[in-house]
Amino acid sequence: MAFRCWVGLWVGVICAIVSLTEGSILLKYFSRFVEEIFAMLVSLIYCVSVIENLIKIFKDNPLEKSCDASEPTCEQEGEPNTALLSLIMTFGCFIIACSLKQFRYSSFLATKAGKMLGDFGVPIAIFAMTGLDVLLNDKAYTKKMNFPDKFEPTKNGDNSSEFTRGWFISPFDLDGDKWWLSVAAVIPATFLFFLIFIEIQITGRIMERADYNFKKGTGYHLNILVISLSGIIGGLLGCPFVGGATVRNVGHANALIVTDSHSAPGEKPKQRVMEQRVTSLSVLLEPILVKVPYTALCGIFFYMGVVCMTSLQFWTRLKLVFMQRSKYPSLPYARDVRRWKTHLFTLIQILAIGALWGVKESPASIAFPFFIMLLVPFRLFVLPFIFSQAELEALDSEEMDDHAHTENEDGMNMNLTAHMPY
Repeated sequence: MAFRCWVGLWVGVICAIVSLTEGSILLKYFSRFVEEIFAMLVSLIYCVSVIENLIKIFKDNPLEKSCDASEPTCEQEGEPNTALLSLIMTFGCFIIACSLKQFRYSSFLATKAGKMLGDFGVPIAIFAMTGLDVLLNDKAYTKKMNFPDKFEPTKNGDNSSEFTRGWFISPFDLDGDKWWLSVAAVIPATFLFFLIFIEIQITGRIMERADYNFKKGTGYHLNILVISLSGIIGGLLGCPFVGGATVRNVGHANALIVTDSHSAPGEKPKQRVMEQRVTSLSVLLEPILVKVPYTALCGIFFYMGVVCMTSLQFWTRLKLVFMQRSKYPSLPYARDVRRWKTHLFTLIQILAIGALWGVKESPASIAFPFFIMLLVPFRLFVLPFIFSQAELEALDSEEMDDHAHTENEDGMNMNLTAHMPY
């Protein structure tokens, strides 16, 4: 814990230096190329983690007995029906959320009713699967969300241990003459800083989109300074380090978008985010949240991963590989760039995603944030030798695609594009 404390202190120092020297200016080198690779990787992690969780549930709760049922000593491993019910809840939640989302763009129901169903598709899916779990409570077991009874320091050891650490962790509790660990902690702290910096600043760029029309702008340098203080406090208290919470922030902003329907014919309707702080009160719903099945939330994670994938320009370019040239959309990268160059750009992103995934699964995973940062110089100094400046402007433009917004008769913007899961 003392070593972890030093990591937090070094993260705080590095963040403070970057903030005071206005190091966030480096964010201008993060293009769509880097953002999409990072977003696609996060999406894959969401989806693969859900599949791995289901596989583990099926292994722990097999559908058939592992011994001869006629033997008197034969006992069923795990809980009966748990695996199948978990599978139903995961993909049931996913299908319900996806289906209700389509009501925003369908011709069924009134415009406001369809939009409301689309906006509340995720909570409706969760409540539906929770209701199913309550009905089958006596027939099948499912894992529920776990909340601590009170706020206190975690135990040092197993749950049967009566020893608990204090609220504060002393950075000088290093064993014996291992003082050098306080200096060595700067290495993992640097990698952790890279990851925090990427997540926070990319989140800031997404939240700065003109579509949101926030009254208060994004303070990039101030954000890093706040994270500096959080790193120091988190290290001393043994709390988790604070990140950008991209999924929550982007999802929260998209859920609060309000579109002005009173616009002139042919004029793009204005959007804004209804800024409020009421959502934070959801922590008071703990008596209800403890009844939500864990596998229902897995379905929502899978939904967020799939939505993110299909909302990226990368996904649209990937589909072009299997489409006829005459069916290509009228977009700059499909209209002004040679087809094989577009596919080559997509292939490079696929190889980068595969390489980052390999690093994540290898013993060198601690250096994962460093490899993400390497994408920036790769984009700046390597890609210009492969693509012309005009091709890069079409393939790596920061402007949203024309197909990213679909408007219905009342001028309601459907806001299909997102660089991160939401």
